[in-house]
Amino acid sequence: MPHEDPLENWGTEDGDLFLPVGIAIDKEDNVYISDNSNNRMQKFDSNGIFLEKWGSFSGNEGDFFSPQGIACGSNGEVYTVDALLNRVIKFVD
Repeated sequence: MPHEDPLENWGTEDGDLFLPVGIAIDKEDNVYISDNSNNRMQKFDSNGIFLEKWGSFSGNEGDFFSPQGIACGSNGEVYTVDALLNRVIKFVD
């Protein structure tokens, strides 16, 4: 089995994940993933097709510094816990 260093084998393109730690599914079966080390959220359809992403590395509103947990609300909102900035961020789809 080949050894691959995860720090040398990760991407930042749409749909790439680096240390995903949270996952949630909305009422339309879309899948949301907190892409921790890329400091963003990503959304996929139920077949795993990339739909959109948001956030980047910063302390600014709407951005992240280590997004962790994620939950979907009943009205299309998405909640994300940003562990290192000690906050919960609400997004409305």
